[in-house]
Amino acid sequence: MMEPPDVHVIYGLRFILWCFSLLSGLNINFVKSSLIPINVGDDNLREMANILGCRIEHMPCRYLGLPLMTRKLSYRDWQPVINRIERRSEGCQGRLLSQGDKLVLLQAMFFLSIFRAPKGVLARMETIRRCFFWQGASMAGKTPCLVRWGEICKSKKKGGLGVLNLDMMNRALMSKWCWKWVCNPEAKWMRTF
Repeated sequence: MMEPPDVHVIYGLRFILWCFSLLSGLNINFVKSSLIPINVGDDNLREMANILGCRIEHMPCRYLGLPLMTRKLSYRDWQPVINRIERRSEGCQGRLLSQGDKLVLLQAMFFLSIFRAPKGVLARMETIRRCFFWQGASMAGKTPCLVRWGEICKSKKKGGLGVLNLDMMNRALMSKWCWKWVCNPEAKWMRTF
């Protein structure tokens, strides 16, 4: 959440989060949360962190396993995410899932909506997804693929299974931010940069 550096706003934010927790039954772990100042002086920073009960972090920091920074992320920056995808796709669980269950897991790529991934990273992720779909693990032995991966990635209307191409998905999700900027250039998140 992006909020102005005002103690009263932080108290309001804390109250809103408390209400959300109360109504939804979901607990917010403030110990795992952080306050990351962007274009903010250190005046009230410590006080705001104490109000929220969280720690203060500075850029670069990590979000969804990736470092937040001003430069383009390299393949090495993406390695923890690739490792996490491999770990989740390995083991006996993948072999016990139906093809439909695997399709659901293949579509979960939240970090692509925030960062532009290098071609090599996308190619590696596609390989892991393809192996997981056919074999139930990221790189378990050679199992013949019954259908070309390109056919699987076609839309359901065209006879495919609707598995999204990661490069296209990444481009579309990144374009969303440009569209939001064009539609609302005065948004809070735009004023921080």
